[in-house]
Amino acid sequence: AFQRQVQECLTQLELINKQYRRLARENRTDSTCRLREMVHDGNRRWDHLQRRVASILRRLKREEFETARDSILVWLTEMDLQLTNIEHFSECDVQAKIKQLRAFQQEICLNAGKMEMVLRQGEGLMEKSEPLDSAVIEEELEELRRYCQEVFGRVDRYYKKLTRLP
Repeated sequence: AFQRQVQECLTQLELINKQYRRLARENRTDSTCRLREMVHDGNRRWDHLQRRVASILRRLKREEFETARDSILVWLTEMDLQLTNIEHFSECDVQAKIKQLRAFQQEICLNAGKMEMVLRQGEGLMEKSEPLDSAVIEEELEELRRYCQEVFGRVDRYYKKLTRLP
């Protein structure tokens, strides 16, 4: 909605510029060049506003990515802690542990789309960011991928270990 409003204002500015160019071609501007100064000032202010809007939108997209990434990291950490508890501290029988691991596997499947969205979002940010910012985002994505592989691998390995028991 905000970008649409900005685009509508750009259309108005383009109309003003077109009208001014027509007047200038026909030599129908003021002799003090006040009209020209006003048009140039409007264009300069527009350019400044566009840069600010672009900067704010980049920052918002980055914050949106970081919030989603942090949400996944919290979920993974909780799963990691619960898995450690089941593996090392739980007094439950094997069937109860297998049931909990199946629940983890279901959670992983349910959150796969969210994880994929965050990865795509991060990759999109990398393409549009400055090289240093892009490198930071790339490292954050790699960290997320590694942690996902670590936790999901632990769930899988422990599940296989328990299902092989007699």
